[in-house]
Amino acid sequence: MEPIFRPRRLTHVNYWVDDWRAAAKWHNDIAGLQEVYRRTDLKGAFLSNGNTYHDSAVFDLDTPQGQGKTPGLHHLAFELENEIELVKGYERIAEYGFKFDFTLSADIAHCCYGRDPDGNRFEVYTDVLDNWRERRTGDVDARGRNQWTPGSTPPVAESCYPVDPPIERVHEAVLHTKKASHATLVASDYKVLYRHYTDLVGLTPLVGGPDTPFVILGGSLREQSLSIFAPIAGVAPGLHHGAFELNDPNDLDDIERRLKAKGVDVERVTEHGARRSVFVRDINGSLLQYYLPGREPLSAIGKLPAAEALWVA
Repeated sequence: MEPIFRPRRLTHVNYWVDDWRAAAKWHNDIAGLQEVYRRTDLKGAFLSNGNTYHDSAVFDLDTPQGQGKTPGLHHLAFELENEIELVKGYERIAEYGFKFDFTLSADIAHCCYGRDPDGNRFEVYTDVLDNWRERRTGDVDARGRNQWTPGSTPPVAESCYPVDPPIERVHEAVLHTKKASHATLVASDYKVLYRHYTDLVGLTPLVGGPDTPFVILGGSLREQSLSIFAPIAGVAPGLHHGAFELNDPNDLDDIERRLKAKGVDVERVTEHGARRSVFVRDINGSLLQYYLPGREPLSAIGKLPAAEALWVA
């Protein structure tokens, strides 16, 4: 069966947090992500450096939507080429025996949300306007304006995602993020989760496959978007970390001292031919990877034992 969707890439990883304002400030001060707009009705801040309309967002648990949840993953998002692809995929999901939880319009984007077999929420979406900075700035109140069903409006055929957007720099930040690049999940059932993200979401293996201990998946851009690991002893299933590529080749120099000066403890620093990384936990305990690409290809990660690769991929 042909995959239901064919995303270009992962574009954002969003989180539930205890204090949305404090979390937004942390991402600004540490990673150089700026608040580009907010939803006070949802107690949410949307963070970007210009790469796209948000590379991450933080949502307060003290809301009706956050009741019963804990700090951690809100959802992963995968960007499609255009709205025609979104509508065609939505019309085919019955072939896979899947049903989205809900769909909505975010003014500049049309979105479908569901949960993978492990309960992780994911989104497939497409931009439908190319002027997100004009439509999404300041305090956005979308109550009563976000109802939408794929096919209910004429689908936009044009590709509206940003192309080579200028990346803004928060000079005083410890790190300078280029983009949200991928997320890493540990599966409860590896083959079931693998099938979901390849057959339904439509990502393709870049390293590994259904019979290896882990896989690195990418979209049509052939960039890493998602890593999935088979169960690892002592590691809880779910999101292990969200990953952000850095924009400054000097960002990891003396990184432990510079982060400690900001009151941030380093979880781990990894040096590998494919990438250099620092792992930290944000103020809500979510594990984040900030990295610089190395000279070796991604395939070099596939040679590592899974427990070691988890801290590289």
